[in-house]
Amino acid sequence: MKRIAILLPGPRREPVGGYKVLYQYGDHLASNGWKVDFIYLTNQIVCYSRFSGILGKLKEGFLSIFSSPRWFVFKSKNVNHRIVKELKENSLVDYRIIICSSVETFIYISEKKIVELNKIIYFVQDYECWNVKIDKLNETLSHKDVDYITISDDLNKKITFAGGNVALVLYNGINKADFYNFKKWELRPSSSFLFLYHPSKRKGCDALISALKKVNENSKHIKFSCFSAYPKPKDFPEYISYYHRPTLKKLNDLYNNNKFFICSSEYEGFGLTPAEAAFAGEIVLTTKNGGVEQYIENGENGFIIPGKNSDAFVQIIYDIVAQEPYLAEFSRTSSHSIGNKLNLDLNFNKLLDFINNKIRDKEF
Repeated sequence: MKRIAILLPGPRREPVGGYKVLYQYGDHLASNGWKVDFIYLTNQIVCYSRFSGILGKLKEGFLSIFSSPRWFVFKSKNVNHRIVKELKENSLVDYRIIICSSVETFIYISEKKIVELNKIIYFVQDYECWNVKIDKLNETLSHKDVDYITISDDLNKKITFAGGNVALVLYNGINKADFYNFKKWELRPSSSFLFLYHPSKRKGCDALISALKKVNENSKHIKFSCFSAYPKPKDFPEYISYYHRPTLKKLNDLYNNNKFFICSSEYEGFGLTPAEAAFAGEIVLTTKNGGVEQYIENGENGFIIPGKNSDAFVQIIYDIVAQEPYLAEFSRTSSHSIGNKLNLDLNFNKLLDFINNKIRDKEF
């Protein structure tokens, strides 16, 4: 059986959007003639200090026992998971294709010359400039003998500008079996807003929560909820309902029991959660962050927030609540429009065809 290795920077117990995307594609490839091995690297080049020291070794050992993530269900039996600290020179010789997604993982395998570059697919899901200097990041995006796949036009432009050749653009698709509209928009709680909480500054939650505080002080009827992979922080506002690691069903329930979804990010490679929310019938309000604008058009199937500060969030909340009585049909049109744009089944077929053609070309 043909073999693919998908390299990831260490296993994660909590749901991670970038991992989920690769799990979906890997599962599909494994159901269509490929044996797929997810290999989690835990060395310091890739993971920094996440698996260092005694506690890091204990965590690595514990996760090795439960290497298959509990938060994602694989359908194919041709998927395996293994955790390794280092890759040896011949570790990947039996694989026809090597897929990596994080910049650190690409740096590790390319600089150590573990595999020839023309076997690599670099799946770029974000412009990962937070741990790597811009010049180094752009260098990883410049190789002529690497196939780059990415998820948005914005990232396509960044790779092309750096010198790399984008072989395929796959806008992140959403599984319609997971996220769907089962509750009419007009039957949902009035003036209800949902968002994803993340402590990273680039997610913009500090400015958003500051805005929600101002709104709550004057408008108690406006309701706010959030969900997160992270435990609820101390002193988190009590007027915001907080859901820690909701199950897939619970997350879809949350989407269906709120009218609006706010994305406050400074930058997004794509933005999975606003897309999921739209599939479930929520109207998306988003900052100009690159990724979410891939599928949200202002006034057509969502609303673009003109700023990324507290005042801009306050203004959009009040503006949208004023329009709320007239937006039921807009929500249905929006959900249908985004559902057509982000067709996961179409992406599955595109990726499978690309990979099969890639190895077929090498054989002649």
